[in-house]
Amino acid sequence: MVGFLRGFFKKRTNCQPVKINQNPFEYRFEKVIKWTQKLTFLNNVIKFLNRKNNRLAIPFLIFVFGGSLGLREFADLRYKYRNVAPVREELERTGVKLRDRKETTIEAAYEKLKEVDLDNWENKRIPRPWEEEEANQATASK
Repeated sequence: MVGFLRGFFKKRTNCQPVKINQNPFEYRFEKVIKWTQKLTFLNNVIKFLNRKNNRLAIPFLIFVFGGSLGLREFADLRYKYRNVAPVREELERTGVKLRDRKETTIEAAYEKLKEVDLDNWENKRIPRPWEEEEANQATASK
């Protein structure tokens, strides 16, 4: 316990203790050398990334490999949820009325469209948003 307290109240500095026969600035120079070595590594990385081939190739490779991984995930979703129970039964349980699947075919829609008279029609103008207020006031006053 006493050793802990001695270390706790000791004056804290960033400098290493200087040995008797050691130059006090030598330790700082070692730090500067390590710092410049880190800088040269970062400079080399920056130079590598700034080359024209790498500026164009790295985003392209990320796009190609990332796209293939994304496409694989989306394709997996297709097969993963293939055997999931249809939503139709859940909607019917909640009370939503759905049309029969046989009723919503292209042929049924075509038969309905054949019955519509497309030659005789009248163009009806819809009031613009700023005209809606005037139209509402005119119908209210009648």
